[in-house]
Parts: sequence; structure tokens; C-alpha cells
Amino acid sequence: MSQGTNPTYNGEGKTTLLNMIHSAPNKAELTGYKPYITGVLTSGNAADDSFLRNHLGRVYYSSLHYAGLDNLITDAVDSSFRTISMTPTGLYEGTPSAGSSAHALISLLLHFDGSDEATTTTDDGPDERTITLAGDAQLDTAQKKFGTASLLLDGNGDLASAADDGDFDFGSGDFTVEGFFRISSLGNNTFFSHWENGDAAGQSFYLVHFNGSNTLRFAYRLTTGIVESSYTWEPSADTFYHIAVVRYGTTLKVYIDGVAVISDSVSTTSLIASEDPFRIGAFNDATTASPTLEWEFAGHVDEVRVTKGQARYIANFVPTTSAFEATDATAQTQDPHFSNVKLLGSFDGSDAATSASDDAGLRTLTFSNGAALSTSVKKFGTASLKIDPDDDQANAKVLTESTSDFAFGTDDLTIELWFYKTVNAYGFLFDMRGGGDTTGTDGLYVTMGGGGNTELDLGLNRSNIIRTNMDAISNDQWHHYAVTKDSNLYRVFIDGALQASASNSTNLNQNKPIMIGNQHGNSSAGYSFNGYIDEFRITKGTARYTAAFAPPSAAFLES
Repeated sequence: MSQGTNPTYNGEGKTTLLNMIHSAPNKAELTGYKPYITGVLTSGNAADDSFLRNHLGRVYYSSLHYAGLDNLITDAVDSSFRTISMTPTGLYEGTPSAGSSAHALISLLLHFDGSDEATTTTDDGPDERTITLAGDAQLDTAQKKFGTASLLLDGNGDLASAADDGDFDFGSGDFTVEGFFRISSLGNNTFFSHWENGDAAGQSFYLVHFNGSNTLRFAYRLTTGIVESSYTWEPSADTFYHIAVVRYGTTLKVYIDGVAVISDSVSTTSLIASEDPFRIGAFNDATTASPTLEWEFAGHVDEVRVTKGQARYIANFVPTTSAFEATDATAQTQDPHFSNVKLLGSFDGSDAATSASDDAGLRTLTFSNGAALSTSVKKFGTASLKIDPDDDQANAKVLTESTSDFAFGTDDLTIELWFYKTVNAYGFLFDMRGGGDTTGTDGLYVTMGGGGNTELDLGLNRSNIIRTNMDAISNDQWHHYAVTKDSNLYRVFIDGALQASASNSTNLNQNKPIMIGNQHGNSSAGYSFNGYIDEFRITKGTARYTAAFAPPSAAFLES
């Protein structure tokens, strides 16, 4: 593919074209894809037409929008593509909220640019807040991440602050606080805070690195007390790190250089509003109105941005390679591992429907023997897959075609789904062996209800490799199940909690179909899962989870 405004597409296929759009190296290059998309649409291939209308076209227009190329979106419905809503609700789920421009969502934007040793700086956010530099805080042109300078703090009474404002009170909504930090002295260093110690009603949050314990700690205060999340980390001195704290829904994540190192569930209770300023480089440990600064930062700070009402990052990402822009609307609405997704069954549709699409645009899902969608019970979206052998579905199942995409070999992988069991009974969540227990081909399977209805088992070939207890898996409740393979280490997670792990080096070289809700070969009422399945996703080549995590709070991203 050439660089610039005219990328070259050689007809490799719709998935290749999709990946090219995802990975466009610059904004201008996006403009060169439309002729190729249009060409595929006019080729007469019905499958390509459906994929492009319902998926690729959406990704293309989303990319144009976030690249600031709205002028190329000439109508609410452009020729041959799916309808694109241009209403203030946002183009797609997860984009900025109603009527909010990206600029309006920014509570604070500090570039720290200016002349060397300057003791003033400006806020380039929409409110143009007054920024106070205290102590010996000053700009330094010798060190900066972007622009002309950064903020130098010496660790002894230095900080930057903005007066308290409702824009720093995040409530129960989404937010992003981020910046680049270069620690020069590995003591106790506060990155940012909106905190006043003492009365619970006067506390909000802080992010600090404790040198003695080598921990990165984020803390916030609720009426019930202080909640802390931490990660063992020993940063290198004199190195810029991108640090971000993000809340989306009930998930809180802390990222270092785009990698989530903390992922916790967050109470829906509002973060209590502090009456203190928003501080960069210090924390108020006073119990009175007079601040007693603690854990002052020693080093350089650059590109600090606070965004209220938007979670800019919901999965691992590559930090920006340029200064933040005031008009930047970028929020993470794309799965960074989507090119590795080989099956994405959201099971959305009308009640009792006996068909559903693969939202990755790759697989055909064949329903049989009573398997159907249900709108009455679902985790996300409009419906889920119902497998109920007691409701005239004695051999209910969903089957994919055979494909080399499921020949994992020795690659890493992630298989995950939401399940809702209605009774304690033996049954298969999925089976990837093709021949079932009669041939024993190398493939994974998960059974529920073995050992007197007490076990949830991950099996390989014909043997269990990880056996977990079902005591915490209640009936009539949604649970997230994930198995990952990282090198030769398999891990099983239930509701984000690591249950067990086991090493196995078997080469998964079978390109067999996947059966959802039943067993290959001997499928019958005795092997059917009893309940509902939603958001079934297979990712080849990536272990998405290697430690405890907060289960997804929304449907899996479709791009």
C-alpha cells in the first residue's frame, strides 16, 4: 500500500480492505479508499455487498469523522453505504455524547509550551482556566515530550493547579485524565489530585507512585470510605511515560504507555466532589482548609488533558505521537485486536429468529433443532441465543463451517462468552473438536455440570485440563467466561477472576467447525447447555487477559 492520499488496493478481499482502513497511517490517506470500496460493492458478490454495507462502510465513515474529514461525508446516506446518523447522539455507540463537541468535553488542556524558566502557562481547553504555578515551578525547554517546553517541578513545594470547578467533579459518568510524566527523583510522586484529606465530603481522587513499595496507586473517596487500586511498578528515571486514568461505565482502568495495568470495577456512586483545586504534582494531606502538600512530584510534566464525559481509551492503545489537539474527538471505538477476531456472535435479532450474523463478517452460523434467539433474556443488544433442551430443543445447537481460522496451532488465543444457566445440568458451552469424543481430535471444549453438577471444565482433545468449581455460578444470572492461551499457559477466568491455569503444548491444528451449545458427534439433550449465550468471541493470536480484569460492560466492539 502506498503512502499518501492514494493507497493501493489490489483486490485481496474485503477483510484486507477493512484492515487497510483501520491502519491508515495518516488522515489524508483515508480519502483514497472510497473508489476501492465502491468497486467491491459493484462487483456483484452478495456476501461482499452485505459486509461492506453493514460493516466496512460504517468503519470508513467513522474514520473520516474522527480524522476531521466530515466534509467528505456528503449526505446522511452516501451512495451504497449503510445509513449514518448525523444527529447529535453521535455516529456510533461509544462516541462523544449528545451535542458535545470534543472541545466542550475537555475540562483542562495544558501543553506547557513557552520560554525557558517562564513561571506562567495557559489552558488551551474551552474554559481557558487560570493556571497557578507554585513554588519554583517553571517551564523548561531542555526537556519536553512535544512542543517547545514542559513543566519542571523540583519535588519541594512545586505544583500547577486550577481552581476547583464542577468540571473536575466526574460524578458517576465517564472520564479520562492523562498526561506525560518524567520522574527525575524516585521518591513518592503525585501525578495529579483533586483531594482534600479529612472529612469524607471533601475528598475525590489522586494518582501517586510510592517509591518505597514501588506501587502506582489510584485512590478515590466514597461516603463509605477510601477505595484504592494499585500496581507494582518501578519506573525508570528520566523517561517520559504516558499515564492515563479512565472510567467507562463501572470499569476503572489505569494505563501506562497504553497498557492497562489496573482494571477494577467501580461503584456507580458518584465520585465525591472535592472543594480543593485540581493539582498536578502534589496532594493535599491537610484536615483543614490550609493545604499541607505531600508527595510532591520531582521531574517534568507535559501534555496534561482532563476529559469529562468521555472514556477515550477502553482497551490497550498506542499513545499519541503528537501534542493533544483541542478539537480531538478521538475515543477508542475500535477493538485493537479486531483483525484477529475470527468469530463474533452478538446473537442480536428478533425474538424466536433462527438465524444470526457473525459480526466479524467471516462465519456462517447455522441454527438447528430448536436453537433460536430470545429477546426476553440478553446480556447486551437486542437478543441472545437460547439453548433449552427442556423446551422442545432436545438437540439444539449452532454450528459454524470448517475453516483454517480455527486451526490455532501454537498461537495465543482468547475464547470468551457470556452465559446464563437456568438449571444445574450437564452440557457443552462449546465444542471445537469436530468429531466429538468419538475421534478425539485436538480441539478445545467447555462443559458445565460435571461431577454432580459442581464442575466447569476446560477440555482439550478428550481430557480436562482445567477444572473449576461452579459454587459461585448462580442460576438465572449472567456470567462472563474466558479462556486464554499465552504461550503454552492456559488460563480460565469467570467474571474476570482468574480461576486456574495449566500448561499444555498441544498443537491445535484442526480446522474443525465450532459447535455452540452442544457437543459434536454425540449431540443430544444430554449434552445441550441449558440456558442462554451472548457475545461469543474468538480471537486468534492474542491472549486478551493474563490477569484478573473487569468483565466487559458493553457489547464487544465490531471493528
